[in-house]
Amino acid sequence: MPHISASSFPPLVQSITDVTRRLSPSDVAATVIGTSSVTYLVLKRYEPQEYFFTTVFLIFLCVPALLILPRQNILKSTPLAVLAAYTSHWTLLLLFTAAYRLSPFHLLVGYPGPLLPRLTKWWTAYQIARHGQMHLKYQQLK
Repeated sequence: MPHISASSFPPLVQSITDVTRRLSPSDVAATVIGTSSVTYLVLKRYEPQEYFFTTVFLIFLCVPALLILPRQNILKSTPLAVLAAYTSHWTLLLLFTAAYRLSPFHLLVGYPGPLLPRLTKWWTAYQIARHGQMHLKYQQLK
């Protein structure tokens, strides 16, 4: 087993930097979309329940951090690359979620109802906070 020391990291970082410098903007876009879609599929399959904070930390903070370096070489600005990486990752996660919930592949596609409750659970929370008696609201939806 090879010995890994602190002196072996600079060549590794240099080789990663060299690879990311050769990426075109379309390669970076494909990497971001691919990474976000895989993250969405993992989040959908293993919805965080037991290790909620660890999962949120990994999916919402660490994964976009991996996307900063390829963007930094294109944008030439670290703060702009950080902003672009996090914004694009979170936006794509929201778009993938909305697309799935509105798609014919969703498990509840056969049940009618308004568009907004299909997309978010905030609608239900708003209705409960505003009116209370959510069971009556569900009866009105029939």
